[in-house]
Amino acid sequence: DKTMKPRTLVANIKKKGLSNEAIAKNIGCSTAYVAKLNNGTRTTPSYIVMDKLRALYAEVFGARP
Repeated sequence: DKTMKPRTLVANIKKKGLSNEAIAKNIGCSTAYVAKLNNGTRTTPSYIVMDKLRALYAEVFGARP
């Protein structure tokens, strides 16, 4: 589902055991940025960040969101 919000993507990835630090390293941004995505303070990441989040989600869950 391409409409999954960044907050939901991050929350679901974290449920699989990845930390903000691990997510940040995988998508190439700061841990503070991941925390903002997770808490909903940052709601409109770039397309590049969203593509990387979706790819990480696919890697973690074995399916694209």
